[in-house]
Amino acid sequence: MDRKTGDRRTLFVPDASVSVCGGIQPGILNRVLSSEHRENGLAARLLLTYPPRQPKRWRDDEIPQAMENRWADVVRELFLFQHDAGADGQIRPALIRLSDEARGLYRDYVNVTGLEQAGLTGDLSAAWSKLEESAARLALVIHCIRQVSGESVDPWLCDADSMRDGITLATWFKDETQRVYRLLTESQDSRELRQAAEWIQQRGGIVRARDLVAGRRDIADIDQAETILQRLVESHFGTWKSVASTERGGRPTREFTLFASALAD
Repeated sequence: MDRKTGDRRTLFVPDASVSVCGGIQPGILNRVLSSEHRENGLAARLLLTYPPRQPKRWRDDEIPQAMENRWADVVRELFLFQHDAGADGQIRPALIRLSDEARGLYRDYVNVTGLEQAGLTGDLSAAWSKLEESAARLALVIHCIRQVSGESVDPWLCDADSMRDGITLATWFKDETQRVYRLLTESQDSRELRQAAEWIQQRGGIVRARDLVAGRRDIADIDQAETILQRLVESHFGTWKSVASTERGGRPTREFTLFASALAD
């Protein structure tokens, strides 16, 4: 990078790379990961996940101390890995090769991914081009973790077990990528309906208009709640079901039932 000021006008970083891991709110992600960043390939270089939301519940479960200690040992041992050195004394990446069986598994995964990509366009096609190599990258991570965990593995040979796990993770990331990309491209109207459907799903999938008024601060009255539920019906998220009056009397009413497949991916 050439700089206009400073003692060093030219900076050069060999083998520059950075790993980023963290969380971000969907709304902020939607703003910062714009169409520009999807078109220039940034989004395709990220492994994005967005598991379905779950209601908060009190838990007494704790991570056992032995497991925390084991994880700390794994991280510490991974940090002790060193670069390889060339004949000129310069550091270079250490080379881990694939076993014949692992290579065959990866070849099959690449071929399947290529067939899938042939039916995709735009952002998803770009993501699939990176997910093709993600299986091998994840297999390498798993291989290293197995090595420092004391498993009987050849340090310089990634075997079929590590590759199978890498492919399993990469396949899961394909599903998550499709889910996240839908969120990035959905309209405001679609987002509001999806969020309403997710809220209903967390409450068992069956609600009445009064439940929305009582449970959501952004819904002011029964009329607004009825409008939202009707929009969900018209968008095929669910259906109305009539509820007869009880023995105590009262007028008949209706409740909204969310389709089991409404939020399926």
